[in-house]
Amino acid sequence: MAEKIGIFKGRSAQYNKLILQVLTEAFSEGKELKEWELAKRIQKKLDNGGNWYVQAQRIYSILIRKNGRLHDLEQKHYISHDVKTEDGRKVRYWTVTSKGLVAALILYPTLIESVVNRIRKDKEFKKGLNKGIKKFRKTLQRGHQPIKFASKPLKKAASQLFNWIWDRKELQELIDDIKLLIENGFQLDIMDENDFYLMLHMAPKIKEMRKKLAKTLGIKLQHHSGKSKS
Repeated sequence: MAEKIGIFKGRSAQYNKLILQVLTEAFSEGKELKEWELAKRIQKKLDNGGNWYVQAQRIYSILIRKNGRLHDLEQKHYISHDVKTEDGRKVRYWTVTSKGLVAALILYPTLIESVVNRIRKDKEFKKGLNKGIKKFRKTLQRGHQPIKFASKPLKKAASQLFNWIWDRKELQELIDDIKLLIENGFQLDIMDENDFYLMLHMAPKIKEMRKKLAKTLGIKLQHHSGKSKS
């Protein structure tokens, strides 16, 4: 599945995977990470001996340089940052977006349990998701759009999403259905926030269609095992 997602291919794939993995682990801990903290956590995962500090500095450079890994992943809406003032200077704190979480969980399904546990405790995540859904609805109501959604169905979809991410089994099934969409041509890399919420809206519809098709054909529907190929 990893080869179907653009950021997990090519020379940058290793660092893209590590960034999403580390930020998802930090999300599960209720933390956002400074760039140096992120570099140190990645260094621990890559540690092959030698001077850890020199290795972490090299990773830090790869993360923050012009058109580096953080800039690229943020431009593609996988991660985002907040700027805070500490000791009179501006410091950036990084976290995964909803899209970044999905990409990470496709690649690292063993993180689903800790993500669900965190979401159950994290009121800010729910607020942020609500804000994203509202922004999505407003965008669809402005100007020409290839697809129109009424507000009630979209509100219902948002409510369903909270149920999915609160339950490990439901979240795993949602991830499986998103994987099905990706396998059939949906490209995460070129999706902005609105496109991503549209895909989330479509995912349960795909699940229902699969169930109806299975019932019609008289076969037992099986989900993916949850194992990921990288």
